[in-house]
Amino acid sequence: MMRLFFLGALLALAQCSKAPLSKVEPLKGAIESENKVFSVTPTWLTGPVARNYSSVRLSLSAAEGVVATTDEITIDPQMPAHGHGTSTDDQVITIESSQSVRVEGIYFVMGGAWVIHLSAKVNGKTDTALIPVEVP
Repeated sequence: MMRLFFLGALLALAQCSKAPLSKVEPLKGAIESENKVFSVTPTWLTGPVARNYSSVRLSLSAAEGVVATTDEITIDPQMPAHGHGTSTDDQVITIESSQSVRVEGIYFVMGGAWVIHLSAKVNGKTDTALIPVEVP
């Protein structure tokens, strides 16, 4: 009888591990900012990886085909399922051109579904885009 109890408990745990931890959708092409000021396409240069530094190039374009002029960028990686983020102290943001930004030193503290909150001032207007990231 005790064996059946343990077997049932193991099966229940196995089913729980298959449940998604958050509702982060996988990335499909460019991501539009909340107020449609710009769109962003991330290209990972290193990573994304857990417990090590990752870097990404963000290609920005303004609405209606206007050339993007990027003045200010901040990123804040968050893990919605666990309700925490990660340190932004090591991040180095380099504006490579008016349409390209490189971010180095992104440290994902653990694997799973993350969302990078990108705030950018493009053509004088500040807006936010949410970039989903699945960290192995």
